[in-house]
Order: sequence, then structure tokens, then C-alpha cells
Amino acid sequence: ENDEIRPMFFMIDLTSRCNMSCKYCLRNIQNRSDEESITYEMISKICEYIASYCNEIGDDRITIQPWGGEPLLEKDKIFFIKKELKRYGINPAITIETNGLLLSDDLIKELKENEVSISISIDGNEQVHDSQRVFANGIGTHYLVKEKIQNFQEKTGENVSTISTITRNSIEHIEEIVSYL
Repeated sequence: ENDEIRPMFFMIDLTSRCNMSCKYCLRNIQNRSDEESITYEMISKICEYIASYCNEIGDDRITIQPWGGEPLLEKDKIFFIKKELKRYGINPAITIETNGLLLSDDLIKELKENEVSISISIDGNEQVHDSQRVFANGIGTHYLVKEKIQNFQEKTGENVSTISTITRNSIEHIEEIVSYL
């Protein structure tokens, strides 16, 4: 009813697959399969809808957040979204939240070339982070995430945005988490 309020941020759920097994994850990542990822056909339909929407409202200043599980497991689909929307004359801002573990030097370069911004999930210092964010074998990921953040900063010269999940188990450490970050 209010023409002044319009959605301009769209999340596209790419996959429920993940390379971690966080203790608080809302997804069932135990039963992984290729069927747990969106198809290119569906992405095309979503992009067509978004382009139509942008044309209808006369505004193409949109942000797309490819989401998941771990969205970088579907990195080619992230770039496909950008190309599909550009086909319609729309150049969206694309931002992802990632656990960072897949950030190789080549991928960092590819993300920068395609103007995809990232935020890396880190839940605080080693003790807090590793109590929540682990591999399927239970081993903590803090040391790797920290390494990936430092590498990203070295390669790009940019600060890294971070995301922290505060749970009932980590809330008592909130001051430590903020101080650490």
C-alpha cells in the first residue's frame, strides 16, 4: 500500500551444503547431496523476476545476497547471478557471508574482479569460536578462519567485515568477543 517502501535486498538461497558443522546450525547438513543446491534454471527465473520488479518500480539499486550453507561452495552460481542480472541491464551489489575457509588467492581475486563483497563469520577468540564453529570431526576452525582473514587483508589491502553469531552458549562472552574483534 505504501509506494515508498520497496524491497531492495534479495537473498537467494543457493545451497544447504556446508564444509563445516557448526553446533548451532539451523540446517540439516548431515544428508548432503547435489539436490540441496539451487539449479541454474531456478536462478534464471529468480533473476528474471528481479529484473521485472526493478523495471516495474523504476529502480535497479538492489543488493543480492547469495546464501547457504556455505555460498562459496556454489561460487559459479554467484557469478552467474551477476551475469544474468547484467543481461537485463541491472548491476546489483552482491554481498555474501562466508565461513571463509574456501578463500584461496585465486578466489579472492575473482571475487574482487566481479565486485562481490564478503563478510567472514568468526565468533570471537579461539575458545568461543571453536566451541561453536567446527568441522564434522569436531575440530575447531578458528585458526583457519583467522588465517583466511589475514590473507584476504594482505591480498586486497582492505579490512574484512565480520559476522559473529551470539548464542545462549556464547552470550556470557560478549564483551570478550567484541574486544577480540
